[in-house]
Amino acid sequence: GFSFVAAAALKTGGFIGSLVLVLFAFALMHHSERSILNRLKYADLLVKKLESDRAELVKADEELRKQTSRFLHDRVQSDLMVVGMKLKTIAGKSSAEVNETINAAIARLEKTRTSDLRNLVEVLAPNFEANSFAEALQILADQYRSTMKISIAVDDASSNLDPKVLLGAFRIVEQALLNSLVHGPASHVQVDMSTNQVGVTQLSVSDDGPGSASGLINSGVGTAVIDSWVSILNGVKNIESVPGHGYLIAVEFESGSESVSRA
Repeated sequence: GFSFVAAAALKTGGFIGSLVLVLFAFALMHHSERSILNRLKYADLLVKKLESDRAELVKADEELRKQTSRFLHDRVQSDLMVVGMKLKTIAGKSSAEVNETINAAIARLEKTRTSDLRNLVEVLAPNFEANSFAEALQILADQYRSTMKISIAVDDASSNLDPKVLLGAFRIVEQALLNSLVHGPASHVQVDMSTNQVGVTQLSVSDDGPGSASGLINSGVGTAVIDSWVSILNGVKNIESVPGHGYLIAVEFESGSESVSRA
């Protein structure tokens, strides 16, 4: 009768209503999924843009270093040599007192040309074929010898890595040492680098400076250079710091990373 038809209508209406709600829920989920996917795509684009910017930063930084290195080597060194030769000609025509002053100036110029300037050129554009990685690090460390004691430990496997990988590690250490000096100051810094049998390299720079509660150093060009090289090496950076217990930056990467070719 009428009651049966009414009940059936109610059931049908309830089913349709439930179906509409389910479809509406699916529509909301689909919209939400599309929104999430769009945000993920945008985030992926931002990550790729960041990686590209970091690669460009490193490329520009290295090019500037090479240009400066060439200028110092080709122009400044030759100018110092010429000045030294001219001073020697003057020394032969001067009094003993003047000769002593001139000879002291010549000796200082020669030291600057053959040692100080050469070391600066090596730091600006290290040549790991002429000097080993450990030797290049020691030249870098010598620049801080009046303010910090720096101990270096590099195993043989790490010393034989690809020069582009070594350049990245060198730049990370370079900036870390500068941080230890500026943000410490530290009195002792330990640099360690080792590579295991499966090609994973661990690089760490630790100091005995005051440390910080957050373990973070204010972002600057140095931090950007470190992060850029970590990205190029496809590595992972970890920072540990406790007030009064120093500062540690550790980087781990696979030594055969193909991403290094972007540098």
